[in-house]
Amino acid sequence: MEECNDEYDDCTDECDDCYRECDMCTGEWSECLKFDLCCGVTCDQNKKCNPPTGSCICADTKERCSSDARGDGIDNDCDGQIDEGCAECIPPNIKSCNWGVCPGTQSCNISAKWSPCKKLDPCCLVYCGTNKYCRSTTGNCLCKDTRERCGANKAGDGIDNDCDGEMDEGCTGCTPSTVRPCTFGACQGMQNCTSSGDWGACEKLNPCCAVYCGTNKYCNPANGDCTCRDTTERCESGTGDGVDNDCDGQIDEGCTGAAPTGTPPTGTPGTNGTPVGTQPPGTAPGTSSNNGTPTGTGPGSTIPRTGPSGLQQGNGSNGTQGGPGWRAPATSRVDMNLLIILVIIIVIGVVAVAIISAVKRSGRPPAQPQSPIQIIRI
Repeated sequence: MEECNDEYDDCTDECDDCYRECDMCTGEWSECLKFDLCCGVTCDQNKKCNPPTGSCICADTKERCSSDARGDGIDNDCDGQIDEGCAECIPPNIKSCNWGVCPGTQSCNISAKWSPCKKLDPCCLVYCGTNKYCRSTTGNCLCKDTRERCGANKAGDGIDNDCDGEMDEGCTGCTPSTVRPCTFGACQGMQNCTSSGDWGACEKLNPCCAVYCGTNKYCNPANGDCTCRDTTERCESGTGDGVDNDCDGQIDEGCTGAAPTGTPPTGTPGTNGTPVGTQPPGTAPGTSSNNGTPTGTGPGSTIPRTGPSGLQQGNGSNGTQGGPGWRAPATSRVDMNLLIILVIIIVIGVVAVAIISAVKRSGRPPAQPQSPIQIIRI
């Protein structure tokens, strides 16, 4: 490499006026440098070279609009927009354009702007379906008919001919063996076309849809009928559960509580005897005595009783007491206790009335009243 000993030296490059510098440290010449940095620099048509830096800058700071206010199609101010502020066109000029794949035109409006591209054929790329057609002047879809077409069989053609959102309304016929969906209340259903060309009744797809059978029944999915869950009553511990389990209109029939144990009684219950003797007027109240002799043993025996109206002797026959293991049902015992209490109340009332009447007839003060317990013991 050629060694240098001068600071500058002329050189030849793409530009005539060039030079090179000598590196005193290495003793070598640098590359050929230009005195004019813009020499050999080419800029776009809207830009120019800046001599101090040799870079391209915008030729203008604003758009250049021609005498008719239209632009020159160049981004003069380098802001990414072309001819902003300039008129796009001169009204009422028209030019061709494309609307997708459809040919169209644009017209220059009063603002000197091009209008949107408009299709030459308004119905280009417009599909209106089988029951409508495209109107050539507007490109709108219009109905081909104003009413439904039911045909000779009155079944319809399956098209919404009058464009009202309903298909074959008013067409009551159908093609035999065809089906169509329907609604049964809130349930989905299906209709079958009969052999006579009429639609049958809507039948639920799920027979148990919207069917409530209660707690003791279930819905049969085969026919939608409510069927009993049980064939007999459920007697829980013998008392029942308060539900008509076998669906016969009765609740807990046959459930009578705890079942009786032992042997039930036999024989005929005894009858009361006829009264014997009378109480003379003016005497003290009668006293209790057992003058009757009951025959037989067991619960059928009667207890003789006396009172102001005389003695009454029991002579009825008594039944035979049941086996030692037998016990009457709970409901029978309750009824018998109520009956005994009622009889006692009646007897107490009769005795009290008789005592008061006897005292009034004798004029003597009544004897010390006896308590109901004492009277019962008598």
